[in-house]
Amino acid sequence: MSQNNKSFTLKELSKIIDASIAGDENIIISNIATIQDANKESLSFLSNKKYLKYLDTTSASAVIVANDIKTKSNVTLLKCDDPYLAYAKISSLFVNKDQKLDKSYIDKSASISDTAEVSEDSYVSKNVVIGDNVILEEGVLLVPTLSLELTAILKREVRLWLTVLW
Repeated sequence: MSQNNKSFTLKELSKIIDASIAGDENIIISNIATIQDANKESLSFLSNKKYLKYLDTTSASAVIVANDIKTKSNVTLLKCDDPYLAYAKISSLFVNKDQKLDKSYIDKSASISDTAEVSEDSYVSKNVVIGDNVILEEGVLLVPTLSLELTAILKREVRLWLTVLW
């Protein structure tokens, strides 16, 4: 997602999302990314237990998870009540001062209808579903597993954190 040369310690981020830290609170995070696309400066999130296997292979420095997640992985965890909401709050920290995404991205797992219009300057995360006649304008950000199953127009710079809109 957007980087914009911002960085935060996990301790700072944990206060923003009311999370406990299992690991090094002094890790510096400078970007957010999917669990599979993360790098050593990334924070990622995991909310579905079927993706637990990726905790052992992710390059992320830390991962946001639900409080009830149990793992033997060595990755540092930010444990909270709602990983989706936490990811949304932290995502907003990595938007530049003009509220524009610094990096456009459409994940290969996204399902986009042939009748949808998606700006090349949008950020469409993993497993997003974009239905018929949906229009995404420049700078729209859709978080993982979001589903837009109706005719909709998302104006410039909209951020959607919902799981389903239908």
